[in-house]
Amino acid sequence: DAEIKFETRSITSLPENIRSKPIIKFNIISIDELDKETLLLDGVQDMKRRDVLYAIKHPKSTEQLEHERYLNDIHQLIYPQVKNRTLVVYTGLARFYRKRSPQTTTENNNNCCFCEKEDLLAGLHEFKIHLNAGHFSYAWQHIETNENGQGDFNEFLTLIFGNLNEIRFGQVRKV
Repeated sequence: DAEIKFETRSITSLPENIRSKPIIKFNIISIDELDKETLLLDGVQDMKRRDVLYAIKHPKSTEQLEHERYLNDIHQLIYPQVKNRTLVVYTGLARFYRKRSPQTTTENNNNCCFCEKEDLLAGLHEFKIHLNAGHFSYAWQHIETNENGQGDFNEFLTLIFGNLNEIRFGQVRKV
């Protein structure tokens, strides 16, 4: 159920008996699903409609929203530092971390390359990316680590740069 309140004095088209009350309340007890989708998806591109409907039916938890906000903060800090050189920095960092990685394991056709925490920091410093200790710690806590306490640098790169869209992924693959 939802309740909607309107001030009646500003709506001149209402009948006099309703306008005599300062506020009118409507209780909405049900809504037609097709009408609801039409209202919510008006102006949304066809490709994004499924995502919007999924988000409405499966709202994110507070923890997920907080995680997304924090990652967005990290992305906003990093973007100006790597603007116009994102591809070079991304591939360079991957190469840097791969050289420093003592082992590469293959799990389910995914290459997992693990680096020490200090190596991840050194890579950021090498490519002139300044990330404060709090943001780095947050990223470190949210990546997979192995039994030696080393972190997966592919996950680290995804966390700090975000997911690559198809165009950027194609460019990285070419390089």
